[in-house]
Amino acid sequence: MVKRLGPDASVSYHLAASDGGLVFPRDFVLGVKFALLDGCFVAGGRSVEYPPLPPEEEEEGVVRAWNHPSCMVVRSEE
Repeated sequence: MVKRLGPDASVSYHLAASDGGLVFPRDFVLGVKFALLDGCFVAGGRSVEYPPLPPEEEEEGVVRAWNHPSCMVVRSEE
């Protein structure tokens, strides 16, 4: 987590390694909001521009990736 925006939201940074072949390493800056709703954990987010973490132009081979809005819901099977 890079910055907590409140009790249920944050900005996070992720770096995915290369597979050593065709795929370059990628980094992501994500805005995420999460909650417990009706006994389910819900997290939604998307890539965001965050000025303190600009794309690493000097770092050769790392590509700034972009995730479109998405959401996941996790619930217990019990």
